[in-house]
Amino acid sequence: MAETFTFTSLKETVRTYVERGSAGYDPITDDQIPVAINLTERQMARELKIQGFQRAVTSAMQANLGVYQKPDRWRETISINIGTNLSTATTFNQRVLLRQLAYEAATAYWPDRTQTGTPKFYSDYDYEHFIVVPTPSTTNPFEMLYWELPPLLDDSTQTNYLSDFAPNALLHGTLKEMFGWLRNETERAKWAEQYDRDMAALSGEDLQKILDRNYKRKTS
Repeated sequence: MAETFTFTSLKETVRTYVERGSAGYDPITDDQIPVAINLTERQMARELKIQGFQRAVTSAMQANLGVYQKPDRWRETISINIGTNLSTATTFNQRVLLRQLAYEAATAYWPDRTQTGTPKFYSDYDYEHFIVVPTPSTTNPFEMLYWELPPLLDDSTQTNYLSDFAPNALLHGTLKEMFGWLRNETERAKWAEQYDRDMAALSGEDLQKILDRNYKRKTS
């Protein structure tokens, strides 16, 4: 693995590769480097299902309220469970897993959200909210496990999971983006091939660590 990067050191490294063999510093190209870094971070978050992108949050479902805010930087829900047999309104004595339904199926199952009961299912409502059905009749704690987009690197966020634990893929993916922007297909293809190798290695390393949640992985 390469040494870890900060946002500043990654920009400097990419600049060195891009300027090699060129006439020198180009401010327009230089301004594109942070964009390429962020595009690579987003692509990696989409493509990888690894423990570094898993997060868990706990909160409480309120009586008569069926729509809830998703966490910041949420990308995809892994599971939601609620607490029952409570010693207090916020303490889990027993967890019950909610099953996922498509929004249309959830609406068909519980068409009148003013009616309440014990939640059994959840569904995406929009990108920022999810719903549970039945609408809760009591206050219950819940726990959501989800895939997140890590905080994107910038001048105020110098490091994140990718810069610390996947620096090779982050560098090679950024070079792929930069040479694509520069329309240098030979260099873009070279770094794309290396990026694909890095991503396959990252997926392989984590394959045995993650619980089977019905995600299918391609292995070579």
